[in-house]
Amino acid sequence: MTNKKTTQNMTVFTLKEAAAYLKISDSTLYRNIKKNKIPAKKLGKQWRINETALNNWLMGKSTNPNTVVKLEIKDKKSTNKLRFIDLFCGIGGFRRAAEKHNMECVFSSDNDKFVQETYSHWYGDKPHGDITAFTESEEELNKIDDFDVLFAGFPCQPFSYAGRNEGFEDKTRGTLFFHVAKILDHHKPKALVLENVKGLKSHNKGETLETIRETLKEMGYTLFEDIINSYHFNVPQYRERWFCVGIRNDLIQNSIDSFKLNKGNMNLKPELHSILDNNINSKNAQKIPLFELDRIRYHFSNMKHFENGRVQHDNSRYAPETKKGKHGVYSFLKPDKTLRFHIGDVAKTQIQEAYYVHSNTYAPAIIANRRPKLWDIQRFLTVRECLKLQAFPEDLEFPVSDAQAFKQLGNSVCVAVVESVVKDMLNILDMAQSKTQLKQYG
Repeated sequence: MTNKKTTQNMTVFTLKEAAAYLKISDSTLYRNIKKNKIPAKKLGKQWRINETALNNWLMGKSTNPNTVVKLEIKDKKSTNKLRFIDLFCGIGGFRRAAEKHNMECVFSSDNDKFVQETYSHWYGDKPHGDITAFTESEEELNKIDDFDVLFAGFPCQPFSYAGRNEGFEDKTRGTLFFHVAKILDHHKPKALVLENVKGLKSHNKGETLETIRETLKEMGYTLFEDIINSYHFNVPQYRERWFCVGIRNDLIQNSIDSFKLNKGNMNLKPELHSILDNNINSKNAQKIPLFELDRIRYHFSNMKHFENGRVQHDNSRYAPETKKGKHGVYSFLKPDKTLRFHIGDVAKTQIQEAYYVHSNTYAPAIIANRRPKLWDIQRFLTVRECLKLQAFPEDLEFPVSDAQAFKQLGNSVCVAVVESVVKDMLNILDMAQSKTQLKQYG
């Protein structure tokens, strides 16, 4: 029994029927549909392709998107919500921002079991593990539900440039970005948003980022990228990160090529005291160790005795063969009230040994193994304060240890920044295509 339909003298095929008609495999047909070479309409989980589109493809003619069959059967998935996947999801900073913009998560992945525990506790579904398992074959790639937007804060690894003219698979193989690229190339979503450290721009003299750009452009995406600082979104953390929005070329109009991502308000000067819990007790806050407090007190007691306020500390407590014993430890209070300790005098290459911030200034970027220490209140920031420093709701509870919570927050994106980037992405899509087009090619 055939599922073929005839609409206005036009035969409509299922994917399997269309593959048989063309005498190609189902997977080859599916790949051409995802690369927009053959227009098709998806109803629920079933593809519908009309005969004209198939014949045009057979004859090597470019197909007109308007030849996609107009079926009167209501699409089960017809919704105004854009569907997204959350790769290297961490604790869901991208997801929280996307859901605030009425988007729907259909797939998430992170191979850290403690991250999976937190993500599941907060969002109700457990992320899949290692994403590389989903890129091993076309069958595995098809296990990722259809989606409109890909989010990924992927780790940056060194790229091999041997044979770099062989396409993205050769250029990026062996890196985690390779697996992101495989998913993009297979599913061809409308848009993507990537995030990475600011240093990606200079990594390997800029070649790493250039390879990423080339790969995305080769796959048919127009890119909008910039370095964005959470400090300019009223968050007292100086966290500069590279963000990249990619929009599929067939959705782009020349009029939006000059679009710039919002970089926030440069006039904002948020301070740490705005996120501090002043009612905290000693049980909930880790104190700065006594040895460090003694060094801080020594600095302020003696800074007037040293030229330019650069205080030399007693290095006799350190073994002579160590860097501290050999070159000494120095401290200096910067104009932003950051107290920094270095190894080596001004004539030597200085190695930063430790630093402390003040509640009337901002924090440096928190990372997995570092959270701010405040010299004026003599303690570290708490988990709840770091939640606010990454613009998460402060009432969220971690189901893991504080050590894991700090690590997860340090690896997270700042939600306030991501909300802005997601909004920019949606604005570009709105400018690039009408609502009718969004539904038609969804």
